[in-house]
Amino acid sequence: MIGTRTEFPTRRLAERQFETLLARINAPSYRPGRIASLAEFADRWRREVLIHHKPSSIKAANSHLHCHILPLLGKTKLEELGLEVQQGFITRLAEAVARKTAINVMGTLSVMLSTAKNWGYICEPVEFAKLTMPKEEVKEDARFFTAAEAKQIISTAEEPFRTMFAIAAMTGLRAGELLALLAGKDVLVGAIDVASAEVETAKEVAATIEDALRFVPPERLYPCTNCGMAPLDRTLAAQKLAALAAGAALVRGRL
Repeated sequence: MIGTRTEFPTRRLAERQFETLLARINAPSYRPGRIASLAEFADRWRREVLIHHKPSSIKAANSHLHCHILPLLGKTKLEELGLEVQQGFITRLAEAVARKTAINVMGTLSVMLSTAKNWGYICEPVEFAKLTMPKEEVKEDARFFTAAEAKQIISTAEEPFRTMFAIAAMTGLRAGELLALLAGKDVLVGAIDVASAEVETAKEVAATIEDALRFVPPERLYPCTNCGMAPLDRTLAAQKLAALAAGAALVRGRL
């Protein structure tokens, strides 16, 4: 069959198309191509090609086939999957999935059709340059706190949330990721402020350690300074370390 009456409304147009097809068949270089539906070829492609891909690629390709490609195109003959059918498939995909997913699905279809072409099947490979892909989605600007707002939140929050909020602001970690950091890990608690020239008292150090013990078991907690002491005067550094030791001793006596 050359086509439908809608595609070729006059005899003259139908004869022209027939002559084009006949010329290709009568050419000395002509070799008959293999014919199959997309579903039939997909089954062979899975068995012969897809199995050699990494597991994540196999999972994605099977999902594309099961959810999108075969339901819409499975019964279509490979030779019928021309540019117009491909464009129609993209349009229907864009109505159901995000742009990125549509592109990924078309990527799977493209690999399959390229393989089919290499194996001698009659088909037209996907040429993305000739297809109109879904437009980029307009994304709303993500809400965020300004530096001043973040500082205000951290300063007014109580522990342990103050520390959590400060780490989140500096690293971008989410709440679940922050909490997971504690599981089974040793924790260093900065009970000495090296940015201050004032020497902490043993009670102040002990209070900091005991606050941390509300969330970390004693065997996992290691009191320390909040940064390196190299810039400090040697005498001041020694006094701060003595306060750290004294505060830790107070806490150990209460356990």
